[in-house]
Amino acid sequence: MAALEKHDTDPKATVLVVEDDSAIRRGVVDRLIAEGLEAYEACDGQAALEAINRLSPDLVVLDLGLPALSGYEVLRRIQAAGGPPVILLSGLGSEADRVLGLEMGADDYVTKPFSGRELVVRARNLIRRSRASNNDDSEGELYTAMISGAEFEVDFARRSVKLDDIEIVLTPREFDLLACFVNHPRQVLTKPQLLNLVWDAQVGWVGESTVTEHVRRLRTKLKVADGSGSCIDTLWGVGYRFEPDS
Repeated sequence: MAALEKHDTDPKATVLVVEDDSAIRRGVVDRLIAEGLEAYEACDGQAALEAINRLSPDLVVLDLGLPALSGYEVLRRIQAAGGPPVILLSGLGSEADRVLGLEMGADDYVTKPFSGRELVVRARNLIRRSRASNNDDSEGELYTAMISGAEFEVDFARRSVKLDDIEIVLTPREFDLLACFVNHPRQVLTKPQLLNLVWDAQVGWVGESTVTEHVRRLRTKLKVADGSGSCIDTLWGVGYRFEPDS
């Protein structure tokens, strides 16, 4: 079997499935095709990177346990190149593995065995958000505030964020999370609420640790930009609150 095969269907949305287990790979590809998505497949990390450069897919479903070039290394290179959103697919079930993947920039995580329907729903949600992040033609609001003495700007049309004219590079999911906080200033949002508002999911489908890790990453990026504390407060045992200075 070739390292990369294309499966023609609706060209409006493309997904690259990277998995060395042929049965699992074919199962995922067949399910995506059945749901009207265009599907590509790669059986190893090098083929995946070549396919991403050549095809620019809307989404990558990436197995962590790849031979030679690991899934973590493929993820690192995707993130470094500003590539498409990534759903990690792995038999590694520990929280440490999930957190590591999220820390490296993955947008979602599915543990084997998994529901094909669940994977498709998550894929569609990420594709929708990713496309919105690349659409500069819509007219949206410009939100401005002060954070720790720095001018904070969120351009919803361009999905861009700046602090004192320093652009903060966010993943599509990180921007969605920040936008949710900005649209609910000084309001406490629980993890289940954020799962529903940002991930379109309920607790048990996407773990609350996913929210925790994305908030941590968002805080880190904002802190690096303004050189001080975070504008996202934690209310222990309750949730999070966005607190601009003005």
